[in-house]
Amino acid sequence: MKTGSRSIRWGFVSAMCGWLLAVPIAVAAGQTFVWWEGEDFADTNVPNPRHVEPPNITDAERAILSGGAWFSPRGPEGDGPWWATYTVEVPESRTYDFYVRKFWRHGPFRWRFGDRDWQVCGRGAALLDETFMRLHWGANWVYLGRVELEAGPHTLTVEMLEPDGGMGCLDAFVLIDGPFLPRGHLRPDQTTGLSEEGWFAWEPPADPLSDESPIDLRYLNEAQAGQSGFVRRQGSGFVLGDGTPVRFMRVNVANDLPQELLAANARRLAKYGVNLSRTVFGGEWGMRLMTDDPEQFARVRDRLHAAIAASRDAGIYSWVRLYWGTGDTRVYFDPAWREQYLAFVDAFLNAPNPYTGLPIGQDPAVAFVTIQNENNLLFHTFEPRRWDETARAMVEARFGEWLLERYGSFDAVWQAWGPDRYPDTLGAYQEFGPDDWEAGRVRLYGVNFLTGATWAPSQRNHQRASDQLRFMVESQKAAHAEIVQAFREELGIRNLIVCGNWHTADTRILGPFEDYSYLPGDTIARNSYFDVAYDPRPERFFAVDIGDTYASRSSLLPPEAPLSFMVAHMGDMPYMTDENSWNRPNRFRAEAPFLVAAYGSLLDIDAWGFENRRPFWNTSMLVWEVNSPSKLGQFPAAVLAYRRGDVAQADTAVTEVLSLEDLYAFKGCQLYGQRGHDGLWAHEGDAADGQSSPGADPLAFFVGPVRRVLTEEGSSRLEGVDLARYIDRQAQRVTSLTGEVAWDYGHGVVTIDSPRAQGAGGFLAEMGRIELADIAIESDNEYGTILAVSLDGEPLARSRRILIQAGTEDKTHGFRTEPQGTGFERIVALGGHPLIVREVDAIVELKADSPITATVLDHNGYRTSRRADATEADGGILRITLPSDSLYVLLER
Repeated sequence: MKTGSRSIRWGFVSAMCGWLLAVPIAVAAGQTFVWWEGEDFADTNVPNPRHVEPPNITDAERAILSGGAWFSPRGPEGDGPWWATYTVEVPESRTYDFYVRKFWRHGPFRWRFGDRDWQVCGRGAALLDETFMRLHWGANWVYLGRVELEAGPHTLTVEMLEPDGGMGCLDAFVLIDGPFLPRGHLRPDQTTGLSEEGWFAWEPPADPLSDESPIDLRYLNEAQAGQSGFVRRQGSGFVLGDGTPVRFMRVNVANDLPQELLAANARRLAKYGVNLSRTVFGGEWGMRLMTDDPEQFARVRDRLHAAIAASRDAGIYSWVRLYWGTGDTRVYFDPAWREQYLAFVDAFLNAPNPYTGLPIGQDPAVAFVTIQNENNLLFHTFEPRRWDETARAMVEARFGEWLLERYGSFDAVWQAWGPDRYPDTLGAYQEFGPDDWEAGRVRLYGVNFLTGATWAPSQRNHQRASDQLRFMVESQKAAHAEIVQAFREELGIRNLIVCGNWHTADTRILGPFEDYSYLPGDTIARNSYFDVAYDPRPERFFAVDIGDTYASRSSLLPPEAPLSFMVAHMGDMPYMTDENSWNRPNRFRAEAPFLVAAYGSLLDIDAWGFENRRPFWNTSMLVWEVNSPSKLGQFPAAVLAYRRGDVAQADTAVTEVLSLEDLYAFKGCQLYGQRGHDGLWAHEGDAADGQSSPGADPLAFFVGPVRRVLTEEGSSRLEGVDLARYIDRQAQRVTSLTGEVAWDYGHGVVTIDSPRAQGAGGFLAEMGRIELADIAIESDNEYGTILAVSLDGEPLARSRRILIQAGTEDKTHGFRTEPQGTGFERIVALGGHPLIVREVDAIVELKADSPITATVLDHNGYRTSRRADATEADGGILRITLPSDSLYVLLER
């Protein structure tokens, strides 16, 4: 049924919907694009193609769509396949990248120009951006492929692959011969110019990724990851194959990207200092896929192979995560399941990578493989009452066998446990009956009975609980050792092995055991996030929704603390933060990269990982997202300082020797990561009374590295420096052993004062003038970060190229909240494109013993013709007023 005919022609600046004023900008030199609307078809057999979804669409929702509408190929099931054709006028004969904006993953279709071979856009196509009209209704850009087209008219045919169209709404298409930055309904030559008073729009064009950007850190990476051999452990850190010490900055690679975009994505990450990316494959899904659908297994593996190759060519090492199964105990107790797991690992890690010629397990560009993700026996998920009978029977039998091995007989167990071996607390488990000694099955406490909760000691049999804890810890450590040995000896895996990355139900009582169980591997890893305060906690913890009620929190003001940096190293094992984010909608996210620069190398943290969900600047409210001005935009100076070690690593501040017997007796550790409500600031009262702080002051974590040593002999004790010299509770200040980092928690400001990096982050306006060795900072921003780093590696005092980087806050345009109780706010609008950034209001002073040029860089970090306002003051001091609408100023002597 023919319903209309229209030809789509090329043009750089076209009129858009009446409710948005589009501002033309320059696209890349010589770049050509062709744009057309999904509803501007030439022909179709869809009965009602201009019926616009979602139902009862509003004008505000229409504004999300290009042209205010989209093609809705829906109809009665069985009347399909639904199709549409478009006449596309191509201005120049070139190779073009082809994109479509469509409704999420719905509506798989196939397409072709003329009579060429059909290409498929399936449900698994990578989503490049995200714009929501309402909950569960959004539009996303998807890459379709690369096509060569001659100048002139061409016919595009789109044919839906599901009988009723599968909700396959199509909003717009674009052909472009260079980099494309998905920005909702905006064309490549348009921006909105939308902002608010005191904020500026963040709308950089697509980054050409040229070598001309002063913030480009690609040079920190090797020409090719792994070129000198495998990354290996050396002491408490890592070295490259040639022995060069290395710290890693990790961001997830979008491994579902099509081949044509992987290289550009990896190059972009390298620009911002990333030298480690994590690819994800596994879980029960991956193991089932290997046997149930080997072709799909091979396709998914191929995507990861391609991502590893693209990362390698950008000098970025890969980290492969193999399995996750929260609460799954099979990995620890079921030998048959473990054999299936090893078969899966073999099929995945030892298959040749067609893009490199090397299997993952023998590829030096793959630095790490993780046995499992976010799972252990010591987390809240260890709850036998919730297990199925098969799992419960298996673990109870293993416990019985372990007890017989330890005691020799059940009579000896009964004697050790005493007459109350059937405590009333097991009444919760009586639905399964009492211990079945005859069958060798011994019931288990849920892990919460093994914590330091105030109720737990009175609700458990002490010796029984201690034995169960020992059984769980030994089982977990033994399973890790067995798998590591199998990786090395049976499978020939040469990458460094990470046993896990999870935490426990009680950091004080159980936390040391988790790291202890990782000792068979090559490093300790941990996932750690800093979230807002919710009231109530939303069901969709992974999303930001209208109606969510929250309070933003800075980790720099009590009762909060930078929990992610409260790291207790296990002996001399390297330590890595696997996953981390200061989560949206927290407005204090800019402190995260700054704190990595301040404390990352100081505290001997060997890798830091920020979570990432999209390959471009992201204007949707994703919770775990690095692609924003306050996070990725703060990488250049912060990552340079961290990876280069501009802040010197401190000597060990405190060593806590922990007796295993004390730990199994639930005595716990004294130094552990904790928040204010857990007692971090309990020492304030002691300081006010003039008493000295005890040796276990948790602020020791910000003085220098804290290390744990577990021993089977002797008692637990603390050894280390006199913390009173570095922790001033009355002045509310913690100074590092090196003197290069200080945290004024009374004002909520951290300062860095090292030869090559100096700056301050936090509540700058309240702090007033900040004097550092070579610069001074004055800022009227309530909150922000200012960091100056030497680009040529010389001390700032004589560096000829200095980057001054500013960070404030960002949000989506139109994001609105309303007050909700004391300190809380309720989200009433999520907003959308563009991101907007609070204006910078700061002055930086430095000594100017020679003329200095202060060049303002654009949002992609390239030079502009603008100069920052710089005036000379008395004493050869240069006062530089930072531009209100840029994050970067380049100083050149």
